[in-house]
Amino acid sequence: MTVLDAAVVVLALVVLLGLLLLLGVVRRLRDHTERLHRLERGRPPVDTVPANLDIGNFTATSLRGESVSADWLVGGESVVAFLTYGCSACKVQLPALRDHAGTPGGKVLIVAALVPGEEPDPTALRAEVGDTPVIVEEQFGGPIQHGFRVDKYPTFYLVGADGAPKATAGSLRDLLRARTELQVGTTAS
Repeated sequence: MTVLDAAVVVLALVVLLGLLLLLGVVRRLRDHTERLHRLERGRPPVDTVPANLDIGNFTATSLRGESVSADWLVGGESVVAFLTYGCSACKVQLPALRDHAGTPGGKVLIVAALVPGEEPDPTALRAEVGDTPVIVEEQFGGPIQHGFRVDKYPTFYLVGADGAPKATAGSLRDLLRARTELQVGTTAS
């Protein structure tokens, strides 16, 4: 009988431990769900760019063979999009980039980072975004990405007529919303 009693006690302890772990997981899921709801209700995750951000001088050749440099950004507001070919979150942004590039003053530069191990498909990218955006390919961590301090993909920058970055966001929609706020005179946070 003592062996059976010991087995029941051990089994009860194991079940109790499992229940405690399950309660911890449920509590953590509730916390994460609450955080996600707060993010959805809150302001979009947009950052203003430090005034001293110097993107430096860069030159590159677009997929169409045109020369693109930091001076290309001067003269009108533009959007610089940093994407990778294998990024599913980047692909979701392509229709919005196409639509924005088709609007008056919708100057768009797409920097496609060539990530080792990913198969570049510039033809599919051009089919998705159309002929209006200027597309540049560069190695992962290349000079344009370095100048803009890009560390995640997709990343979008709003660049003013003076060629200086004004705001950055993880989606084009959030970036364009920040543009409206900046024009009104408020700061995006």
